[in-house]
Amino acid sequence: MEELLLGTYTKNESKGIYKIIFDDNTESLTDLKLISEEKNPTYLALDDNHHLFSVSKYHEKGGIAAFNRSQTSYSLINRVLDDTAPLCYISVDSERQLAFGTNYHDGSLYSYKIADNGSLTLIEKINRDGHSVHPNQQSSHMHYANLTPDKRLIACDLGTDEIILYNISNIGKLEELTTFKLPSGSGPRHLVFNPIENDILYVVCELDNKVYTLKYNSLAPSFELINYVSALETPTNKTGSSAIKISTDGKFLYVSTRSDNSISVFEISDDFTTLKLVQHIETKGDGPRDFALTLKDKYLIAGHQNTNNLTLFKRNKENGKLTLISSDTYAPEVVCIISAEN
Repeated sequence: MEELLLGTYTKNESKGIYKIIFDDNTESLTDLKLISEEKNPTYLALDDNHHLFSVSKYHEKGGIAAFNRSQTSYSLINRVLDDTAPLCYISVDSERQLAFGTNYHDGSLYSYKIADNGSLTLIEKINRDGHSVHPNQQSSHMHYANLTPDKRLIACDLGTDEIILYNISNIGKLEELTTFKLPSGSGPRHLVFNPIENDILYVVCELDNKVYTLKYNSLAPSFELINYVSALETPTNKTGSSAIKISTDGKFLYVSTRSDNSISVFEISDDFTTLKLVQHIETKGDGPRDFALTLKDKYLIAGHQNTNNLTLFKRNKENGKLTLISSDTYAPEVVCIISAEN
């Protein structure tokens, strides 16, 4: 069995952060439970010391919340908030006891220090400027920030079409090293590095529904665009590509898109640079903001913001393809799925 944590919007039926159990013996999702009442905890992250971090909104302020987690409960430690909308992404550097967050609305990047007891302290907030050509790019929209394989911080600015690389000090101060601009109007949202070939990364772009393959030179440091593919079987002008995940063997890439409620499966070439679409499958719900590869990549679970359901697929490790098992598990307004085993 594997416990999954669900981040949600709380606009309609949801009350906050939930957990649910996946049982691979019965291939079922059961025992949905609310673990913390929190307003719009849309993204979650775990450290290595039994702490959970979530996006938070409290008294019209936005920021991040920290929780202690045990086998039976999750208890609030503290919140760090300011006069802005909530964050949209959170990640953790357990080795240096740091957390990072991005704010889509005001185009900012945050770094926090994690104390031994899990409480958070703001170290730095970086505000970015800029815009691009799409109507949704009138200003900076920071959407993602996470560690590179060499322990730098890489961020996506959906509003300026840029990938930004930072050095991280031990106390959480950030130093910008380089910026790489993707094609105008692309809107980079999330990215993953190949776990086998660490200098190759794949960026999913929300506005043009494409996946860009980049080469990372850690010594320069710099990025090079290798190629790109559509995230969809049939390209469309509707925006909506969202989450991107990669199998642990580095051979298959998965991308969800909200405009047609789908997941695309790509086979990765032997040199890790070329993507071949091998499957385009409906998620049987509306608004697949996020999904998770679970139980050693044997299954894929997709969450839907608009239809309050989880869809379970079985994954073929040889060809990467997905087979539908069920799509009727209730879970409200899901926009993030992570394993509690992290």
